Amino acid sequence: SEMLQLPDEAKIIMLPARPSSWKGHEILIKSFSSINNENIICIMPGADDNGHYVTNLRNLAKKYNVLGKMVFLPFLDDLPAAYMLADVVVVPSLKPEPFGRVLIEAQAMGRPVVAFDHGGASESVIHEKTGLLVEPKNVKELGVAIEKLVTMPLNQRNKMASTSREHIVNNFTLDKMRSETLKLYN
Repeated sequence: SEMLQLPDEAKIIMLPARPSSWKGHEILIKSFSSINNENIICIMPGADDNGHYVTNLRNLAKKYNVLGKMVFLPFLDDLPAAYMLADVVVVPSLKPEPFGRVLIEAQAMGRPVVAFDHGGASESVIHEKTGLLVEPKNVKELGVAIEKLVTMPLNQRNKMASTSREHIVNNFTLDKMRSETLKLYN
């Protein structure tokens, strides 16, 4: 956080994704404006390409009065370090992704996640246990879910973190994938 100069007491929500419209940057900005975000900063690694898309995101954030709370970053090589900064990782993809790597990685790092309940997210996130699943494209519900996780008491957060790590190790490791694939062939 040295590099970003973030206030110590700030809560951080993060959407790591390349700048493309179906990744949900816009819906997150709208949701972010609907919650009490006085103490929350929204970081978007991967969404800083100085192109039209990010210019539009900045304009949208300005329109929704949250530009001062947004940090657009170039894509980070070291995403695990970035995850460690995040209090909540948000993956609001507008179309169902078959497999969301960000969701798997964030949970493996013990980070609470929020995602729309479709595609791979429905299978990789255990609702209320490793994160929250939200009705797809529901701006209000997304905001409520983010606020809920950001304000979660520490003991609950720690419990969610260990459940998340366990869940990923048990279900999404390379070994697990290999053995399931071999089982299929056999």
